[in-house]
Amino acid sequence: MFWLLVKQLQALGGTATSTDTVFSLLVKQLQALGGTINSNDTVFSLLVKELQAMGGTVSSNDTEFSLLAKQVQALAGTVVSNDTEFSLEAKLAGLMGASAPPVGTPYTIGPNAPGSSGGSFSGIGGVQAVNPKSGVLQSLSIYLTSGTSGINLIMGLYNDASNLPGTLVAGSSTAVVPSINAGWQTIPVANGPTVPAGTYWVSWQSQTPVNGTYNNAVGLGAWNNGATWTGALPSSFNSAGSGAFQFVAYATLLG
Repeated sequence: MFWLLVKQLQALGGTATSTDTVFSLLVKQLQALGGTINSNDTVFSLLVKELQAMGGTVSSNDTEFSLLAKQVQALAGTVVSNDTEFSLEAKLAGLMGASAPPVGTPYTIGPNAPGSSGGSFSGIGGVQAVNPKSGVLQSLSIYLTSGTSGINLIMGLYNDASNLPGTLVAGSSTAVVPSINAGWQTIPVANGPTVPAGTYWVSWQSQTPVNGTYNNAVGLGAWNNGATWTGALPSSFNSAGSGAFQFVAYATLLG
């Protein structure tokens, strides 16, 4: 739902950046609505304040879901019995004036659980992933471990060329990895393309080495440790090595 919050913010006249999180996007939305931010705000309290800024009424038994539903109703939208948080966020984006979001259900391709081993990665790397159906690319994610922070990171999706990464399909903007102990780093892809069913490579490049995880003797990975950082992924991957070495990174699509 991250990209829907981005669309909502943009429709309200705000600006999203590559370092935004769900919480920071909600803060910016509330500011765009004229609300006040406090240091102890939470996601729930921000949703409460957004509803109040829209003229809605909060009750003691509200949940995040009911607050989203009331926001839709406050903007003269319709809530139906089978709505989900995703569908409500999509409705809000449309009611706020954002361009109509793609229709479909989010799904991922590529390994989406931390790997069994860890290491330091440099240059450009990628993991082979099969896309089972046509979908619109939304974001790219990589699992990084402790010791990685303040590093410029960019991610992309490459076509497959005989079990090696080929040409670039789409890339993200550059993101700065925050200070973390361990966790997923997700970078949205603006105006992501429709990706047909087929085999692809979820890839990334960092300005300096990053600490990540991998699975040995499974899947297929490729790398080029000598790739030069330019702030944009190369149009061709130019692999220097490959093997049964599964980096942990995935793409999220809507289809």
